[in-house]
Amino acid sequence: MSMRARYWPVMVLSASLPANGFAVMDDKHATPDFERVLGHQDRCYELSASGSSNLPSELLLAGTSHSPGVTRVAEARSPFLLSVDLEGQSRELAFTAKTGRFLELRGAVRLSDDAIVVAGVTSEGQVLELVDRTGKVTQTAKVAGDVNVRGMERGSANDFVVYGSLGSRPYYAGLNRSLAVMFERFPAGEAASGQVLKARYAAGRDGLWIAVQQVEASAEKATVTLVKDDLLGNRIASTEVPSIYADFDETPGGIALLYYTAVEGVQKIHVAYFDKTLGSGWQADPVQARLGVAGPRIVGLKDKVLVVAADEFKLVLAALDLKGKALWTYHEEGPSLSPGGTYLMAHDGAHLLLAQPDRRGGDATHPAPDPSCTRIRVVRF
Repeated sequence: MSMRARYWPVMVLSASLPANGFAVMDDKHATPDFERVLGHQDRCYELSASGSSNLPSELLLAGTSHSPGVTRVAEARSPFLLSVDLEGQSRELAFTAKTGRFLELRGAVRLSDDAIVVAGVTSEGQVLELVDRTGKVTQTAKVAGDVNVRGMERGSANDFVVYGSLGSRPYYAGLNRSLAVMFERFPAGEAASGQVLKARYAAGRDGLWIAVQQVEASAEKATVTLVKDDLLGNRIASTEVPSIYADFDETPGGIALLYYTAVEGVQKIHVAYFDKTLGSGWQADPVQARLGVAGPRIVGLKDKVLVVAADEFKLVLAALDLKGKALWTYHEEGPSLSPGGTYLMAHDGAHLLLAQPDRRGGDATHPAPDPSCTRIRVVRF
């Protein structure tokens, strides 16, 4: 049975929020544990995807890199995988595509200690490749030309999900370790136009949480439906919001949903929290941010919900407790940094590890970078 959620009594995110951005509530809990620049000093990094993992609290980053100063960047790109733990220790795994030259990586998922699947766009089309711990590609499969892969989600050591769109329709599919398709599904029905923005297995492994974007007439009339489907694709619950974008994260007691509307460069970010039937819950007052990211994120920790966004090209975190009460807000200091399309992150229930492209320069271990180079910055809260 599908359950359509209603709007509930509003709980205020911050009584002191100004009309044009975030206010600092209490910054004593809102300072980063550390901040580092990762990767090799003599490489420029184009960070494009993160992925789920069987390893606890691993942030798996994927993209392409090239040497500074090259004139033909597209021809100089090589793919990379970067494994980062919650202490900021990193290990890079370089590999070479078997099918064409990699132009962009769309997703990565670690099935086991010795197997990672990557999805990417090469000079010969979209591919899936299984990479072992040495960087050797042991299996490859071409993706159908009308499938647009947006991301991936680990199921077990032997299976995973890819999601995005097939033609103009929201779509996800289950594949096994041999990269063979086990099932294909269209969570918005036959006529819908849009894409699956995100798919995650439920904590109880009894189904999938899916954010489905639907654009029927125009972007202004777009909606996102958060659904829970069982493992056979049957609808268990759903709720719809008027937005072009949404993000979600599951907590032990419920699920947090973020979505926004945008007018003339101003994002009005909404946060809602549901029980796991998508029935009862709360909704916070919207928060506004200028010059933000196209994909703000939400993170459900053990005792709080974090909104990860940008204001004036600077990182902003806003924390709420699980009843919707505002706790604190962190606003990054220093020079503005364009954070790219979204933030890539992992957490262990207590700490958040966040990665983003860094165009400001290096740090103590990466002095005198090429000004045109993009590196990878990680911050832990």
